[in-house]
Amino acid sequence: MRSPGGWPYQDQRSIHGWPTYLSTGLVRLRVSVPGIAQCRRYRKLRDLAYEAGLNEFDALAQRASFRDFICMYIGEGSKRDRNQVAICNSDPAVVRLGYAWVTELTSKPISFGLQFHADQDPEVLAEFWSQLLGVDSELIKTQRKSNSNQLKTRTWRSKYGVLTVRVCDTYLRARLEAWMERLRPNGPMIQSERGPSRQPIRLAQARGVAQPGSASHLG
Repeated sequence: MRSPGGWPYQDQRSIHGWPTYLSTGLVRLRVSVPGIAQCRRYRKLRDLAYEAGLNEFDALAQRASFRDFICMYIGEGSKRDRNQVAICNSDPAVVRLGYAWVTELTSKPISFGLQFHADQDPEVLAEFWSQLLGVDSELIKTQRKSNSNQLKTRTWRSKYGVLTVRVCDTYLRARLEAWMERLRPNGPMIQSERGPSRQPIRLAQARGVAQPGSASHLG
């Protein structure tokens, strides 16, 4: 069987046939590269969201639970992906706090993932989190932990499993980065009528990946 260009299909799949096949000009390689202008546009939008986060921090911090949420995210939240906000924990109080704020701060759909051990009933666990958060249990995707049944000496387990609350929202993630920076002792500040203050730095730097030594002690 031959291709429209007359070259045998089996030779196309063989590495030995590639040089001859390519030399005939029958193949055109197409490389998709994001436009520079588009990349700059998205970077500017992330920077604007970060600046908005710096400016709105003081108003949000008037609510007691907001600082609790930011402190919790510094310790328990995902920081590897600049395009999503995710909280993974087994403590119902921590998950409930995180979920309450995430639902208030974004209008994008939120997903739920539940990890459990082999000796736990995923339906019972999903129903527990469903009642706690007020969501349909069908929205909670379950997954058995990979090391389940391998921890023979395990004397402690997550009673309710480990729930992940996740939302893909790049601009909320940028605002959240600003809130975490504002909460740190030496984090960036903004101009105010009371006098000059430190300015945000490295706004164009890619955010979302935790840097070594970036975490600060929270008293």
